[in-house]
Amino acid sequence: MRGIFRGWEQSQVFDCISCYHVCMMVGEAIQHLLRSRNLTVAMFACATGMSRAQIYKLLHDKHSPNLNTIERMGRALDLSVAEFMTVLETIERSAPYS
Repeated sequence: MRGIFRGWEQSQVFDCISCYHVCMMVGEAIQHLLRSRNLTVAMFACATGMSRAQIYKLLHDKHSPNLNTIERMGRALDLSVAEFMTVLETIERSAPYS
């Protein structure tokens, strides 16, 4: 492998690419969850303790959340991390480029 993956094992490259693909689904998942619960970004930001700017970065896939952030978002939406990840998987399966 060349470029940024030089020296990586093939499985590490695939894990990295898979993680990137899932992270790109986070914004879509949040949008879906907010719409389904009739929540505004301001309401969601307040419930998570995050700024609206942080939420917008997540919504537009400008930032990838860490586990702590996923837990905070899940609590605000009354979802466990596993349930939140299930929403991500559902959106990933329905994406036209999956």
